[in-house]
Amino acid sequence: TPAPAYQWQVSTDGGTTWSDLADTPAETTPANGVRVSGATTAELVLAPVNLALLDHRYRLSATNSEGATLAGPTALALALRATVAGRLQLSLADPA
Repeated sequence: TPAPAYQWQVSTDGGTTWSDLADTPAETTPANGVRVSGATTAELVLAPVNLALLDHRYRLSATNSEGATLAGPTALALALRATVAGRLQLSLADPA
């Protein structure tokens, strides 16, 4: 099976519309203060976690030559870890 290309997406309106996330360039300070890394990998990191993330939903798109699939928080086992530094990490979890 060909390796998939990943793309994390975010919805700020309860899942009605979705936008692709992009990594925050090192020289940029985001308006909401939250840096994004891993937007096109199996693991997304958002830091620091703050109230700007309240009610945001995340899903992962995986595509290869065999097709595409969307996995949302309700259909995907997500490993969520918030550290003391305020970092939130979303990743594909081993279903076993």
